[in-house]
Amino acid sequence: MTRGHRVGMTLIEVLVTLAIVAVMATIVVLGIGGPDRGLTVQTEANKLAERIGLAADEAMVTRRPIALVWDSRGYQFVTPAADGSWMPDTHALLGQRHDLPRSLTLTAAEPALIDMTDASLIAFELSLTDASRSATVFFDGLNVSTSSGAPRS
Repeated sequence: MTRGHRVGMTLIEVLVTLAIVAVMATIVVLGIGGPDRGLTVQTEANKLAERIGLAADEAMVTRRPIALVWDSRGYQFVTPAADGSWMPDTHALLGQRHDLPRSLTLTAAEPALIDMTDASLIAFELSLTDASRSATVFFDGLNVSTSSGAPRS
């Protein structure tokens, strides 16, 4: 008995083809809009706002001094050491320096160290910008909020 020539594809060939198409579709979907999809500035502003709120709450509840130290590339919250210098805060989220993505810059009219020990007496704003977008974080001593700037041209 001889087998005749079959027309069509085997199940294995169909599955391999579907796997290749699925991988290619995933690559295309993940590549649409770039890696940040335009959310990096607002996302980072929201993170900063949440951490400022947490630091203000910590300072108020625990009565320990907390300050925000920032530069154009990132920020961290610090507390005074016994020798009068500043050291990273003991709270895991606050004490670890947060470096911004390379495309973002942090600016403010405030000094590079903002003492939040008595947060109700201070107010400040910090701006995050990249090549096309901006966001501002406002702290009025009690509340923290963010606002997005129009895309810059």
